[in-house]
Amino acid sequence: MLAFTTSFVVERYDERRLLVVKEANAIGTAYLIAQALDEPHRGRLSDLLVSYTDNRIALSIRSGDRKALLARNDQLLTDMWAAVIAANASARNRGISTPFYLSFTQIVDSDTERKVARLTEVPRGIIMTLYVFLVVTAGVLGAVLNGARQRIIALVLFGLLTLSVTMIVDLNRPTRGAILESQSALILLRDSMKVPQSSYDRFK
Repeated sequence: MLAFTTSFVVERYDERRLLVVKEANAIGTAYLIAQALDEPHRGRLSDLLVSYTDNRIALSIRSGDRKALLARNDQLLTDMWAAVIAANASARNRGISTPFYLSFTQIVDSDTERKVARLTEVPRGIIMTLYVFLVVTAGVLGAVLNGARQRIIALVLFGLLTLSVTMIVDLNRPTRGAILESQSALILLRDSMKVPQSSYDRFK
C-alpha cells in the first residue's frame, strides 16, 4: 500500500508539473498571435494575458488570498474571451481567425485541467490506513524488540516509514503542502512578455 500510494502521488505531481509547461506554451502562443491583431485588440489582449500569467503564478505559490486569486482568475478568463470576441473582425481580416480562437481555447482548457489536477488526491481512507499502519508498527516494534541495538534499528525503521508517509501526505495536498510543482515555465514566459510590443513591428 505504501508503494502504491507513493507511486500515485508522484504520478499526480509529475502530471501537475507537465500541465504548467502546457499552460505556459498555450499562453505564449496566444500572446504571439495577438501581436498580429490591430489596435486596440492587440494591446488589450496582451495586457490581459500578462495579468493572467501573473495571477496564475501567484495562485501556484500561495501568495495572498486564494479565494480572491481564483475569483480574479475566472474574471480574467471572462474578460479575455470578451476581448477575443471583440477582436473577431481583426483576426478574420488578418487571416488568422482559426489559430487565434484555438490558442485562446487552449488557455481555457489548460485552466480546467490544472484545477482538476489539483483536486485529484489520494482517498482519505487510504491516508488514514497509512496512519494506522504507522501506529501499529510502532506498537509491534516496541513490544517485540528489547535490546538496545534492536531498539535503535526499530527507531530508524519507524523514522523512515514516518518520513515516507509525511512525503505522501505533503504531495497529496498540492494547494497546501510544502512540495509544490515548479512554476519556472510560467515565470520564464512572463519575463519574455516584458519585451516591448513595438519589437514585433520592426519588419513591417
